[in-house]
Amino acid sequence: MAKSKKPTAPGQQRSATTTLPAPYGGWNARDALTAMPPTDAITLENFIPTTTTVTTRMGYSTFATGVGTRCDSLMQYSSPSANKLFAASSGGKIMELVSTSTATNTATDTYSNGKFQHTMIGSGAGNFLVICNGADVPHFYDGATWATASVTGCTAGSSTFVNVTTHIQRLWFTQLNTLDMWYLPVSSVQGAAARIQLAPFCRRGGYLVGVTSWTRDGGAGMDDILVALTSQGEAILWQGTDPTSNTLFQMVGVFNIPIPIGRRCFTQIGADVALITSGGVVPLSDILPLSPGGDGKVAATAKIIGAFQSAYKAGSAFFGWQAIENAREQLLVINVPQVENTTIHQFCMNTLTGAWCRFTNLNAQCWATFGDQLYFGGVDGKVYLYGTSKTDNGTAISAKSASAFTTGGSASIKQFLMARPVVTAPQGLIPGVGVHIDYDTSDIVVVSEPYTVTGSPWNTSPWNTSPWTTGTPVLTAQWQTINGTGVAVSLETQVTTSDTVELNSTDVMYEIGGNL
Repeated sequence: MAKSKKPTAPGQQRSATTTLPAPYGGWNARDALTAMPPTDAITLENFIPTTTTVTTRMGYSTFATGVGTRCDSLMQYSSPSANKLFAASSGGKIMELVSTSTATNTATDTYSNGKFQHTMIGSGAGNFLVICNGADVPHFYDGATWATASVTGCTAGSSTFVNVTTHIQRLWFTQLNTLDMWYLPVSSVQGAAARIQLAPFCRRGGYLVGVTSWTRDGGAGMDDILVALTSQGEAILWQGTDPTSNTLFQMVGVFNIPIPIGRRCFTQIGADVALITSGGVVPLSDILPLSPGGDGKVAATAKIIGAFQSAYKAGSAFFGWQAIENAREQLLVINVPQVENTTIHQFCMNTLTGAWCRFTNLNAQCWATFGDQLYFGGVDGKVYLYGTSKTDNGTAISAKSASAFTTGGSASIKQFLMARPVVTAPQGLIPGVGVHIDYDTSDIVVVSEPYTVTGSPWNTSPWNTSPWTTGTPVLTAQWQTINGTGVAVSLETQVTTSDTVELNSTDVMYEIGGNL
């Protein structure tokens, strides 16, 4: 006869351990805390989700100085013989940027503002960078000098042109505070502009935010569609090869879309166009009915829609909203101003996995890809290169991750005792850990401070001040004391580092009490 096990006495505590995976599913600001997947994060700040882990983001270094009080625009000129990067200051100066040097004032004119929209166009006469800002007449750069574009035909003056794009070998301008778009002759940067009035087709009114070229077949061609976006959430689509002919250029239709945010609300992503709207960041192929389903190259911001909506409501009128993709960093960056011209965050998506995180302490007013590298213009008037440094211009990077809540598969009350982050980091670096209990996500004081074995002793150095070692990354797993009582727990991991730290998983030890 088998011997029966002695029953556990009521109230007797039992220790257990559970493992939380790294939140490689990314930042989740959509799902209920009680229903969030274990691979997601409540907070993921300056940690980038990869396919299996999360790793601290790269830092930045100064690329050029002397732009001015604030850098409002970055613009790339490209030709077979030259590639140049220009910055426009808030004071209306356009400066040419050279690495580790003071910016050079190459445009003799002083402009009313530095908030330029721009495009490249080529012709038999060369390649041209064309810019406009809604206050000054358009200008262009030909590879050697800046010149005023002599544009006629607009009774209000071409100084009211606030946005520009290239479509079917022509420049298309958006006129400030109107529903009018204007186009120039083929392959021209100046000349007589012709108008297309969109007001009769717009049921919601408003004004044109901008126009962009959109393709449905993956490449530029005669079947590309011109998309005009209004401030009230309408997209007017035109297709054809010659806008001077009613038979060769016709309106396709008017479609309702979420309201675009800012003049820089769209960016080319592969064969698609990503659009920043009140409903999140969406590809045109997903919101317009002419695509055969879209190819999924751009993930919508559905998973962070709560955070996105909060940012939209607080600062949709702020200057600085912008979307940019960079293949080298495998990132889609959405610039999100928190305090205009002062504090800017970035909502960032890993373009390989579609998982999101948030960057802080990069107060970027504008972004640009130059070559294959990512640059941003700062609110301090400097231009920075992102991705080639492991510090923020010499300052250690602070990152934190708060995991989804877990009950360990039990509704019993638990006393959470120990946590063990499993990290790949410079030898001796141990992250700080803290706990959120029972779906309370308010800010916490880290119970176990981050430290280095060869630096400050455990739990005696204030958070964010311990010196960090650098060197060959090693796998480290160190048990640390935590303290919390409840049914569910979220582990918050914090590091401040001048090197790369990769969070692989976290083990949690607890004692089980009675059922709730």
